[in-house]
Amino acid sequence: MSEVTASRFVRELTSFYALSIINMTFGAVAMALSVSFGIHNALALVNAINILFPQLMFCILGFLAFGLSLRWLLTSVEILDGVQSIKDEYEKKEADLVSDDVIGLIIQAMAYYREKRTTMLKLVTASKIAGICFFVNGATILFSSVFSASGAWDLLLSFVGVLLNLAVGLSGACIPVYFKRYVSTWEERLQGSVKAEKDLAKLMEGN
Repeated sequence: MSEVTASRFVRELTSFYALSIINMTFGAVAMALSVSFGIHNALALVNAINILFPQLMFCILGFLAFGLSLRWLLTSVEILDGVQSIKDEYEKKEADLVSDDVIGLIIQAMAYYREKRTTMLKLVTASKIAGICFFVNGATILFSSVFSASGAWDLLLSFVGVLLNLAVGLSGACIPVYFKRYVSTWEERLQGSVKAEKDLAKLMEGN
């Protein structure tokens, strides 16, 4: 019993990890792109004789995007930190794991999911959107390389870029699906815990 439950718990914990890490990756990429975009337009403004309103707007958008992507990254790190604490607790008990230990860890993970539920579901959506963006970027690179590649080396670099974008895009699309496989289970546990809390409250009131 404990081995089967422990195995499922590890898979659930892995889904937390995967969702956090892919969002950390996307957040870091978004930060780099937004900084590059913002600085590029800021330099255009500095070098311009007159104020260039399009570049000014792009510069502002670039630095706003930097703030959002930084928050995205920090949120992902925060989720990962909480999951790491649960994982560390599991590894301490793994050698002599018993059913009560597994149940205790499941309750701990469920409490963490309840606390961060809204944030995690936002990360699921963000991961899907970012995955689609990488797919589109990969397709764009593939399309442009067919018509603009000037030699075998350029074609090879473009091909590598396409593969990287498709791999990251696939991860961004698949990991949320993997994560949401367990969401219904966690939701059932939460509903059960709420019912148990209500029953306990009634018992304490003498009803």
